[in-house]
Amino acid sequence: MDQIFSLTPPGGFNFDEPGSWPQWLRRFDRFRVASGLADKDSVYQVNSLLYIMGEKSDDILNTLPLREDAKKSYEDVKKALSEHFIGRHNVIYERAKFNSRFQQPGESAESFITEVYRLAEHCKYGDLHEEMIRDRIVVGIRDAKLSEKLQLDPNLTLAKTVTQVRQNEEVKRQQPIIRREKSDMKDVHVDAVTTKRMSPAKVTLQKAEGTNQRIHSTFNAAQRTKQMEICKRCGKSPPHPWKICPARDSECRKCRKKGHFAAVCRSSQRLEAIVDSSYESAFLGVIQSQNQERMWQQKLMVNNEPITFKIDTGAAVTAIPASMYTAEKQGKLTESKKIILGPNNTPLNVVGTFKACLKKDNKRIQQDVYVVTDLVMPLLGLPAIQKLQLLQQVAVVHEPGEQYKARFPKVFSGLGKLEGSYKIRLTEAAVPYALSAPRRVPLPLVEKVRLELRRMEEMGVIRQIKEPTAWCAGIVVVPKPNGSLRICVDLTRLNENVCRERHILPAVDETLAQLEGAAIFSKLDATSGFWQIPLHKDSEPLTTFITPFGRYCFRRLPFGISSAPEHFQLRMSQIIAGTTGVLCHADDILVFGKDVKEHDDRLCEVLKKFEKAGMTLNDKCVFAVKRVKFLGHTISAQGIEADQDKIQAILNMPEPQNVEGVRRFMGMVNYVGKFSPHLPTLTKPLRDLLRNDSIWAWDAQQKEAFAKVKEELSSPAILAQYSPSSETVVSADASSYGLGGVLMQKQKQGEWRPVVYISRSLTTTETRYAQIEKEALAVTWACERLVAYLLGLEFTVHTDHKPLISLLGKRAIDDLPPRILRFRLRLLRFKYNIMHVPGKQLVTADALSRAPSGPESSTENETLEEECRIFVDLIVQQIPATSAKLKRIQEMQSVDVTCRQLKQYTQKGWPEHQKAVSEHLMPYWPHRVDIHVANGLLLKGERILIPKPMEKEILDRLHHGHQGTTKCIARAQQSVWWPGVIRDIRELVERCDICCLHSQQKTEQLMPTTLPGRPWQRVAADIFQWEGGHYLVVVDYFSRYIEVANLPKLVTATTVERLKVIFARFGIPETLLTDNGPQFASCEFAEFFVFLSSPFCLPGPVPRFRPVRCLLTGAPSVRAFGGGGYVTPRSVRS
Repeated sequence: MDQIFSLTPPGGFNFDEPGSWPQWLRRFDRFRVASGLADKDSVYQVNSLLYIMGEKSDDILNTLPLREDAKKSYEDVKKALSEHFIGRHNVIYERAKFNSRFQQPGESAESFITEVYRLAEHCKYGDLHEEMIRDRIVVGIRDAKLSEKLQLDPNLTLAKTVTQVRQNEEVKRQQPIIRREKSDMKDVHVDAVTTKRMSPAKVTLQKAEGTNQRIHSTFNAAQRTKQMEICKRCGKSPPHPWKICPARDSECRKCRKKGHFAAVCRSSQRLEAIVDSSYESAFLGVIQSQNQERMWQQKLMVNNEPITFKIDTGAAVTAIPASMYTAEKQGKLTESKKIILGPNNTPLNVVGTFKACLKKDNKRIQQDVYVVTDLVMPLLGLPAIQKLQLLQQVAVVHEPGEQYKARFPKVFSGLGKLEGSYKIRLTEAAVPYALSAPRRVPLPLVEKVRLELRRMEEMGVIRQIKEPTAWCAGIVVVPKPNGSLRICVDLTRLNENVCRERHILPAVDETLAQLEGAAIFSKLDATSGFWQIPLHKDSEPLTTFITPFGRYCFRRLPFGISSAPEHFQLRMSQIIAGTTGVLCHADDILVFGKDVKEHDDRLCEVLKKFEKAGMTLNDKCVFAVKRVKFLGHTISAQGIEADQDKIQAILNMPEPQNVEGVRRFMGMVNYVGKFSPHLPTLTKPLRDLLRNDSIWAWDAQQKEAFAKVKEELSSPAILAQYSPSSETVVSADASSYGLGGVLMQKQKQGEWRPVVYISRSLTTTETRYAQIEKEALAVTWACERLVAYLLGLEFTVHTDHKPLISLLGKRAIDDLPPRILRFRLRLLRFKYNIMHVPGKQLVTADALSRAPSGPESSTENETLEEECRIFVDLIVQQIPATSAKLKRIQEMQSVDVTCRQLKQYTQKGWPEHQKAVSEHLMPYWPHRVDIHVANGLLLKGERILIPKPMEKEILDRLHHGHQGTTKCIARAQQSVWWPGVIRDIRELVERCDICCLHSQQKTEQLMPTTLPGRPWQRVAADIFQWEGGHYLVVVDYFSRYIEVANLPKLVTATTVERLKVIFARFGIPETLLTDNGPQFASCEFAEFFVFLSSPFCLPGPVPRFRPVRCLLTGAPSVRAFGGGGYVTPRSVRS
């Protein structure tokens, strides 16, 4: 970077005043950093320090008790010298100097305050440090009135004292300007001074030994003569004694001294600008104070020497300060033939002039350069400015884009309509989904909804539909901060069945490769882009949605259709096809050219095509700029740069304060370490801090490594090229005070590489969100920050918060908590799948969220936060309860132990496992994702969570009027909730005498069973208890015959054993009915049924005269298969 001035080392150290060592060392350290000396090796810095200090430095260093290796360390040498020069402070002496300090005449308040602070540094006042400084300032200031005023303030603090002293001095300094007094300020910058030709005067250039060259003329003599005829204190004529002078007790507003007026003050004036003119009449230009903003500057080569000038179009000559002139560089001076006048026509001290060659780029001119004493900085006059063509005169200033809006008025007005309609194609397995009743709209918003529907209908975006439709979606009304509202149609079910067009977007690097030579850019944005595409007549019924005012369907392509971005990209590509210098990527359209003419020609061609196609543009368009953001990059004539906003999250990570902070930072480094071969070396000082035997020390070595690692991680070589055709993952995470995210894509080699890192701090309002709401906010914010990468792309979202999978996935929109509903609606335009990833695998996003880059002030973030606040306020307002009742419930929640614990879990996050939750909070575990805090009130969804002590009171209010179980439950579902609220309502109604008296009990009809065709075809088995024992009962459905068997043990084995006995006597039934008790539903019982279906157990006719033979011959085979002693009799009887 160009330097305005060359750096000069501080002067040598005065060894006779060792007390000045701290000030001298601070000045040297500043020179060390500014000159780049700090980047040199330590030995070089030590030698530079000793050389600049002076001759005695080497002798003093040799007397210090330092090892040879320590003498080569700059920090060790500086510490040893500081101990040598400073030693132990004499506290009594330091306090004496402090108490004797008063504001000196002409000393500014800022200088006095700074000096008081410095003197108090070594006084060791302890807890009274600030009070002693306050007292010293109050007593020591010169303004007695202000001192008395401060002493009368009983609540006076140091900060208040310093502020009032500074303000008092500033107000007095501003009075001449406020009262329009024509008095000069102490330090002035003269921006324009003309000179008068002194043709009758004789001007000579003289030299005096040991002084600068001075100009003497008849003009100067006349001025001196005039000054002798007036009073030097008040400026009035004739001169008079001091005792009767009106300025005797007055304070000069220029130098703050008493005894004279500012008009005759002799304080020196510093000049920053002069003007020479050939006009006969003198002219005084603008005078500016030192506090004015930075002036225009330009670096030129003057006789092959670089000098930085201030550009001043009001100056007629070029001048430099006398301190910058050297005869060796600028040449010999010649006598000035003109007199330069300063403020009040005071002649300035011109040393002389010299001929100079001024060069800027390829332009070279010859100019006379004036050397002026007391000039602050070099001044470039108007003649040189014009010849070098540094500034261009502008006659008329046009607003960018106005000429295009005037030439193409149709393109910049109204909502356009493209030719050709879009037809939504569904999958073959699509199942229609339709709502039969509209979702409830809050009463205050009903009229606004009606007006918004009418506006959309008048624009031709929607129309009313009367005929039946297979598809019908609901709406969600979202208020906007400006008082209007947005009608969002929930097309989630339709999107599940929409066939995507899969229009291939060009790779970003291929798109940016076409920008060679581009210098002027325009970025265009369509007005409600999707609404400009007509919808096919056959597709209109698919977009039907129901409202309290009837059913409507879209006539234009609606927002929320998953295939809309792809089709919009296709249509835009078709419109601009064949046009040179135009790039279209999703909804971003960039027109560029190598110069203004080429850019304007291309832009006009594009606008002509838009006009012909029926496309309209909004006011967000940017025209004819030299720098523009496009596809996540900053594009200019110098090339393509990475968007600094996207990599600033890494660059601004704060330094770790402990080992945990280093471990978190190293987790991010290791995650991307395979992309850089230098990271293992750069992270060595940081990895040493993670060793068990290491002591925490964050020194210069660790700081340097930390800075280099961040630079390596955020460089373009690390962040991979973005490609819309690659598999994409967005990882997002939230901590207690920040959000973090990373966009990663799968490369051709199969590896995942990061594309961009993002992070920001939570606002004060967002820090009060529930943890699950913070996690949902992180996902929403990450997707919206990366919208240029994600819109129109199917991607995966990684989160370490498992409940978000359903909340941001397939769960119905009208069954979401208020804030998460807002986030879900913002995500409707994205096509994504959400996946749970354990927190230990989400290292990068977690690290960024715990080390955010700071607050991000953007319109999108403020709008999202404001919309969430308005929506939550609306939900609370719709709760059917008075303000007094809500306040009482909130007070009871703050007292109740359970509610306090729930609020804590809501704010900081629930435990990962249910076992970690207290027993009294177990009933709330299944509903943890719906519990949140809104305006200090604990809610479950949109219902108030009632504390335990108030459940009885709320139950009585719900049951008031004895409306029955169904109506009471309906009232509860609209307003209140606690675990088991429906069960409690039913029990209350059942115990109520009035409800029982008037209730109509409906008798349930019995369900008869079909009578089997023969005995033992269908039997039933059950277990009952009688007199302390358990029994198995088997009943035949045909004959009602009952078999009972004792069960010594209530286990499956005993039950199977008894059934074998019964089936051995009566045969195997075709059907066995049980109540699926534990004994009948076990695996052992299932194996028993498998055994019943074996070849040895199949029922069949057996001859009557062969039963004994069958029993005898079947026994060996049955034993071989483990059938027991009941198989053969059972087979015979069956």
